[in-house]
Amino acid sequence: MDQLMQNVRDIQKSLFERRICDLRIDPGMVEVVPWDQGNPAVEAIPYALKELSKKALHYHKREMQLVICGLPGERGDSKYTDCKAAVLHTCDLQIGCPVINVSCITKRLLPEGWWQSGGKVGANLAARWRQGGGKSFSKMGDFGPHTEPAYIQNLLLKFNTRLGGAHTSWEPHQTPTLKELLDPTIIIGGDCTRPCTGPGVAAIAGSVENTFTRYIGRFSRQPFGLGQQEILHNLKPMTVMMLKEWTAINRGVKPVNLIYLRDGVSVGQMDEVLEKEGQALVDAVQEMDGPGNERTTRICIIVICKGHKVHYYPQDERESLNGNPRPGTVVDDPDATDAKLVQFNMIAHAAIGRKSVKVPSYVCLYDEIWHPREKAYEVPLEHIQHLCFTLCHLYGYCRLAPALPAPVIYAHKVAERGRLYYQHLNNGSDSGSVSSTGDHGDAMSDQLPLHENIKNTMYW
Repeated sequence: MDQLMQNVRDIQKSLFERRICDLRIDPGMVEVVPWDQGNPAVEAIPYALKELSKKALHYHKREMQLVICGLPGERGDSKYTDCKAAVLHTCDLQIGCPVINVSCITKRLLPEGWWQSGGKVGANLAARWRQGGGKSFSKMGDFGPHTEPAYIQNLLLKFNTRLGGAHTSWEPHQTPTLKELLDPTIIIGGDCTRPCTGPGVAAIAGSVENTFTRYIGRFSRQPFGLGQQEILHNLKPMTVMMLKEWTAINRGVKPVNLIYLRDGVSVGQMDEVLEKEGQALVDAVQEMDGPGNERTTRICIIVICKGHKVHYYPQDERESLNGNPRPGTVVDDPDATDAKLVQFNMIAHAAIGRKSVKVPSYVCLYDEIWHPREKAYEVPLEHIQHLCFTLCHLYGYCRLAPALPAPVIYAHKVAERGRLYYQHLNNGSDSGSVSSTGDHGDAMSDQLPLHENIKNTMYW
């Protein structure tokens, strides 16, 4: 416990020095739930968190804004997963407070003496911030890879995002081929979990502004029997909810473009995805426009395959990066892809060390944005390539670009979070508390209600 609190205090100092937030930790707002064999801790966590919420209202006259928790065990352990599910279920669905897990910040992850040098590092960063007129803090990448461990930097990005900040942004002048996105545009990522037993959880994450940095997420439980299937069952109602929130946030303006990025689909399922999920998107947009009215929102559907079996190697070692092609490398030759599909493979990230980079495969199934509807299956690859590469560099939880576009990673996180909610309910702890937050029917309904405080934030 002492080590955890010391870690939190050091993070508190780093957050203040980087002008992200002034994190104030009240000693009276620290709760320790001892772990014993069985489920006592899992049952005690919701009660402890609710008591902390009551303390915040009583002593500080305001609701909690952030929960920092340290969980027992290692990632993947049953006790770690059960406690995490209890924390997330309570905070996201009942209290309405974002959560950050700092349990894995231990000295074994950091170089010797890093904590002791924190003051010196902070002083250097503060001096750089003053010299740069405060501008250097707008880009976290300005700190460089050796300022502090990459994990800590990524954790600070998570704090910034959880509290509503943004440190990346799409610049239209840098991608002139995407001038169509200057119109009101929503980008939606879709994914689902496929557990070995029980139903899966489908989720979408959609942007709420044209900088494509802020997103909101919605999830829904797949019907029983669809746990191993890929089609998102409740895509239409989730998309309608997303479009309504987008319209409300943008003061009544409806999106002109809808770009749907679908992750985790095999080649054999693409026709079914286009038929069922494509129709669900059309129906959702039509519902927003009203029955009988012409559909005004243009739709683009892109499927992303992981491409674990594809590897590329540069012919000239001087043009390589750690033995891999440089980020931005695109292969769209029909001899190297499926000639029957509008497909390309793209490397968006740099590998760590000498490892091989992941090469996702992108397939555009349908496009009305860059082509008229009568030619929606004839897609210009250049526009889609620039779009996907740009979205890979707008991921908010890491200093470097990941292999996949940000919306699909966010959708995966929302789906995984939804899976933990249902896992907590299946554990039988506090199962009746969800319906008490509102008239939502059965607590095990397809769509659990997120708390009003966080439902339109990047709570994941």
